Order: sequence, then structure tokens, then C-alpha cells
Amino acid sequence: MLLYEPRVAFYTQNAEKKQSINAHNVSIVRNVFRLILFDNATAFKKSWKLGEEVT
Repeated sequence: MLLYEPRVAFYTQNAEKKQSINAHNVSIVRNVFRLILFDNATAFKKSWKLGEEVT
């Protein structure tokens, strides 16, 4: 006779909540890094073109 609920049910109920929180955080981090990398690439291209004009 079981007097308690199995722990597996506890973890499976929270799995969706954890996953949705993680997915939200990952999308924020991805967007921030995308902006940083895009800005760096733009600056690099500009400096590269400037270097070509000087030489």
C-alpha cells in the first residue's frame, strides 16, 4: 500500500515549466549575442574596407 505519491510524477509535472523557462532564457541570450556579433561583424567589414582604401 502506497501512502505517498511517487517522486517521478513530481519531476514530470515540473519538466514542462522548466523547459519553457529555459527556452525563454535561451531565446533572450541568443538574440543578445546575435546583436553583438552582428555589430562586431559590421565594424570589422567597415575597418576592412577602410584598410583597402588606404593601401
